[in-house]
Amino acid sequence: MVMKNKQEISASDPWFLLYIFLFLGAYGQKCLEFMLAGETIQRWWNNQRMWTIRGLSSLIFGLVEYLLKFIGISTFGFNVTSKVIEEEQRKRYNQGIFEFGVPSPLFLPMTTVAVINLVSFLWGIVQL
Repeated sequence: MVMKNKQEISASDPWFLLYIFLFLGAYGQKCLEFMLAGETIQRWWNNQRMWTIRGLSSLIFGLVEYLLKFIGISTFGFNVTSKVIEEEQRKRYNQGIFEFGVPSPLFLPMTTVAVINLVSFLWGIVQL
């Protein structure tokens, strides 16, 4: 079945302002809640970035593990590691400094999404 009156929302559509309002309102509310809890804007921004990394990584790795389990291939193992933080790292954390530390496969999905977004952004500029 083909829709004859398909409507798309573009940036020039007045209804697009609703999406901008909702997006900024949600981020503003979370930022306000974070600041009322005594945290800084820098820590809120770092928290937002970590939620994005964790969300993308967990979905992709969860899907891979499910597919491997579904077809009967052994899945990833889970190792309990020490979470002791050195004093220098603790001091940077208390200052709100965001650091990645060691390389991790959790950054691969985030990097892939960032590259796709960059290419899409550049392609959009070229089309303008």
